[in-house]
Amino acid sequence: MPDQGNEASIVALQDEIKLLSNALKRERSVNKKLQQKLEDNAQINYDNNKEFVEAYEQASLRQIQLQFLSTLTANIYEEHDLRALASIYLSNIATFVDIKKSLVFESLEGNVSISTFTSENAQLKEIDDVQNTERVFNYLASELSHTQGWLRLSEQHTQIVGTLLDWQTQLSPIACLLEIAEDFKLIVVLDASHYCYSEDFQQTMDMSCQQFQTALQRRHGEIELAYNYHSLTSTVAELKLTQRQLIQNEKMASLGQLAAGVAHEINNPLGYVASNLESLKEYVKIFESALPEKVDDPAIQHELEFAKEDTTPLIDSCTNGLKRIADIVQSLKNFSRSDSNTLSDVDVNQVLEDSLQIVWNQLKYQHTVDKRLDKNLPLIHGNDGQLQQVFVNLMVNAAQAMPDGGKLTITSETDDDYVVVKIKDNGKGMSAETKAKLFEPFFTTKSHSGGTGLGLSVSYAILEKHSAEVDVDTVLDEGTTFTIRLRIHPA
Repeated sequence: MPDQGNEASIVALQDEIKLLSNALKRERSVNKKLQQKLEDNAQINYDNNKEFVEAYEQASLRQIQLQFLSTLTANIYEEHDLRALASIYLSNIATFVDIKKSLVFESLEGNVSISTFTSENAQLKEIDDVQNTERVFNYLASELSHTQGWLRLSEQHTQIVGTLLDWQTQLSPIACLLEIAEDFKLIVVLDASHYCYSEDFQQTMDMSCQQFQTALQRRHGEIELAYNYHSLTSTVAELKLTQRQLIQNEKMASLGQLAAGVAHEINNPLGYVASNLESLKEYVKIFESALPEKVDDPAIQHELEFAKEDTTPLIDSCTNGLKRIADIVQSLKNFSRSDSNTLSDVDVNQVLEDSLQIVWNQLKYQHTVDKRLDKNLPLIHGNDGQLQQVFVNLMVNAAQAMPDGGKLTITSETDDDYVVVKIKDNGKGMSAETKAKLFEPFFTTKSHSGGTGLGLSVSYAILEKHSAEVDVDTVLDEGTTFTIRLRIHPA
């Protein structure tokens, strides 16, 4: 009986062990499945986190690129000259790319120099004693001229550039050709091997180059527009001035014709007034012979004697006045004939006297005139009216150069085969700049109402026609002397 009890216990124990073993197997199977599920979930979470990190890094990088392009656009579209524009572009590149090494080739009017900059110091620093810079520049330009942005240099070009600064890079540097102006070009070479040279980076760099070129074109357009505006403004101002001068010239021409007509009309009454004065002198002689030598009334006797003494001088004075008027009229008539091209023998002294009569009204109140004319002056071959126009213009200018009064000296003399005329004033004189432009058409130092700027240019043309030599000697605040040398007419 005890054996049977033990066996039953053993069987029961074995059944229990079997149940426990099956339970353990089921638990292990469940744990294995749970562990696998945990591993699968962990892998999924890991993959998700990795994609998120990559997306975050990509978004951050893109933000940096967009910020760079935005800042670059804001900077380069401000008002800058062309060189400053290039410096700003390089400064922005230095901020975007962590530049350790760089080369900047600058070709200005055929002269090539080389500089460098880094992100820590974006200011260009020129490198001295670098050989063959022009050859290397041309070599690089030949490769970069076919692209509009940044380009990885070939291994051959990398070796050439590397020799300049002893570069040793795992990847070839990137380079860009910037044509600032027709005679101003830059080639920028950057050692970007340490930087992630992705497709986005390439696009960003190319977009920055395009932005720079666009800003450059805009600046060129602004410069050209400003130049054209200034040119048009100057042209309009010159046209307005020319219009005013032409109107003034028309007025002067009309006034000249009017003066010639008035001078002609004055001649007739002058003639019969002069003739009547001569007749009056004869009548006075008759009256004087008919009057008695003495009268009884002393007062009447005194009046008669005074009348006899004063009548003839009065008539002579009137005759001299008429002669003066006749001389002025003749001078006006000669002046009005200045457009004639007829050449004849000319007495220069007489032309100077006639010119002085025309301008005498501007001189007689505040100025003294010192005439030093050679009475034995030979004749020249020319146009007296045109020469009178020259002398009148020089005398008027001399008077205007002495607004507070002064001395005008007029000299004529012979020097070998020339008659020399000098018209000198002790007025304000001229600066070297004014003297250089003295005979240019429309140049004047007077106000628009004070002169047309044509007097001296026309005078110079007249003197050229007479094969004359002109010299101007002037000292500021001391005076001016015009010396004219006219060839003597051969006998």
